[in-house]
Amino acid sequence: MIKHLQKLLGFVLLCTALGALAADDNESEKIIMGGSSLGIRDSSKQDTEITFNVALSDLLKSHSANLSVLVFDSTQDLYNAFDKDQIHGIFGTPLEYIQRENKMKPQMMAIHYKNAMLKQSLIMLVRSGDNIKSIKDLRGKRLSMRNTQDIEKLFLNTMLLENQEAELDSFFSERLIPKNINTGIMDVFFGRSDLTLVRESEYKTAIELNPQLAKKLTVLAESEPFLVLVAGAKTTMPSKSHQAAMQSLVDLSSTEKGKQLMRIIHAESFEEVSSKDLDNVRDLLKRYKTLKSSSSMSVAGTVKTKKSSKATN
Repeated sequence: MIKHLQKLLGFVLLCTALGALAADDNESEKIIMGGSSLGIRDSSKQDTEITFNVALSDLLKSHSANLSVLVFDSTQDLYNAFDKDQIHGIFGTPLEYIQRENKMKPQMMAIHYKNAMLKQSLIMLVRSGDNIKSIKDLRGKRLSMRNTQDIEKLFLNTMLLENQEAELDSFFSERLIPKNINTGIMDVFFGRSDLTLVRESEYKTAIELNPQLAKKLTVLAESEPFLVLVAGAKTTMPSKSHQAAMQSLVDLSSTEKGKQLMRIIHAESFEEVSSKDLDNVRDLLKRYKTLKSSSSMSVAGTVKTKKSSKATN
């Protein structure tokens, strides 16, 4: 009888201990951040997810938080997960971020990339000997640009509209989709295309590795500096969890696993920024929409005039 009571007591103690462990695990706030292929650019989706999660897990233990990162195949998939409350925050390009910023906390993180400041310009590259002096000289030429280059596309289309030209899909005779940014630069270098757009840090890295590029390529135009990749949390995320996640991102570059992540995404560190740091992105988007609307009205007016003339005849 005593042995049975001892076994029963042991079983009860075991269940109590397991319950306590489960309770401790449940106390760890689970945070899921989502990103898209635009945000990680040329980096591997799988490598980014794995390295992010490994690098952050140790840092967040001291904050009783558990953060994981998911990379979605498209911006729309990212938005769907965000709108369904399947993720607690997003990291991505400034254009991706501002589409959901009304549901985000005002504090944000941004990536400081290698060979550049926190904000960096977009650079239009053409060949030096092609006598291309303005964007109008590129009409009917070839463009190299990846689908992940959303801010570059916006900047280029805005410049085209400001010069009373059609947007890039109609302006260029061909658009090449390079496998990465460096391939886009080499497309112009070897004459496979006539124009590509890159970030300031990407251009500096390219000419550092291959000085011949700087001799044969020239900068046609350059944008003002923009943030490149930003991360933020939904307004519904508890303040304690938010602060833990923010501090962990700041601390990443000081750990070995964090440094490995930085190498994968070609960056140096995460730094805190504010919503005001995205003002010039909002201004560029607003300028593009205004120009596009004016261009559409002008085309509609021309079509209406032609129809009226035909009816008169």
